[in-house]
Amino acid sequence: WQGRSWARSPFIVAQLVLGLIGYEISQSRSDAQQTLGQAAMVIAVVGIVLVFLPSVRRVFAADDMPNRD
Repeated sequence: WQGRSWARSPFIVAQLVLGLIGYEISQSRSDAQQTLGQAAMVIAVVGIVLVFLPSVRRVFAADDMPNRD
């Protein structure tokens, strides 16, 4: 992945899938499964928020620029 900006799209898709799976698991009757599903949804949301932070976007933008050495 090497910190390229194109790596953001598959990461976001993976987080969306994790969130959907977490939602489905959280709809079960077992308390343990509900907790696991809710944790998966929280992880997915945190991942999506983090990938759009300005500091992360700066790292992606800096890696895409060609070296001028």
